[in-house]
Amino acid sequence: MIPNCLTNAILYFVQIQLKMSSVAKATRAQTKLYLLGDSVTELRGGKLPSLRMALGFFLHHHLELKETIRQSSAVTITEIAKCWQKATIPMRDHQNCQTKLEQTFEEWRLLKKNKARTSPTQLARESDFVSRLEDLFDVAHADALTKTSVLQEDKDFLLAQREKGRRGSMAGVDETLATKKKRASKRKEEMLGRRQRMEQMKKLAASTAELISSASEDNSSEDGEKIETGDNASEGAVRGITFQTPKRKRGRKTVVTPELAAALDRTKVSDRKAVFVIAETAKSLGQNIDELALNRDSIRRHRVEHRAQ
Repeated sequence: MIPNCLTNAILYFVQIQLKMSSVAKATRAQTKLYLLGDSVTELRGGKLPSLRMALGFFLHHHLELKETIRQSSAVTITEIAKCWQKATIPMRDHQNCQTKLEQTFEEWRLLKKNKARTSPTQLARESDFVSRLEDLFDVAHADALTKTSVLQEDKDFLLAQREKGRRGSMAGVDETLATKKKRASKRKEEMLGRRQRMEQMKKLAASTAELISSASEDNSSEDGEKIETGDNASEGAVRGITFQTPKRKRGRKTVVTPELAAALDRTKVSDRKAVFVIAETAKSLGQNIDELALNRDSIRRHRVEHRAQ
């Protein structure tokens, strides 16, 4: 004979187990998603995400993590993009991908809203939706199959994924392709660096030319200059001694005649080139060019005056 207290304890324990089992069944039933089954917490596998995976991951964030529709679609598309990047297949803009996913969610929500109905229309819609769950959630770029930057094997993989059952799967990381991309990126960086250095050299050369031109004009406009050394004098100078540069008189003799000005205009010789031509011609004739008014400004001024006559 079993004591009554032991019998009561056994019955109580059995009741507790039955209640816990019923609660577990109810909880599992609540976590099941309408038409989808279990929610998706992670996008895994060697295939591109299907409609079931995309919508399941979206609903996990929206229903279980209590995120907004926009937040859930943004997180889902970010995760989907990682799979497409692994396959090296270009995607649409993320904004367009989010819109497509939200439209799919709206279609699922309307079906769930009318799930109590047993009309032929409702059943046909549910059947059509379920038949598309294992298909590719296609967010490929419109030109993915025509872009030359996409390898042919990646194009073939995309076509296979668009078939029923999403034939094929992604292998590991393509080391050859990764190396090519790394080299291309390095070449691009080196080219950009060379271009920047060339621009800096051009700017430096232009500024140097301006300084030389300015210095030459200043020197030619002054008769002489006295330099007095001080504490910061150049190496080899004696403190307290005053040096005077040799006086150089600027040439005053005009060589641009009306005929010469007309000849320069006819032959389209610039003022700067005319300085060199006239200087070398004067040297060859035995003239002292220091006595001649030979600079671009004076030649320009005389040419303009002769044209006005």
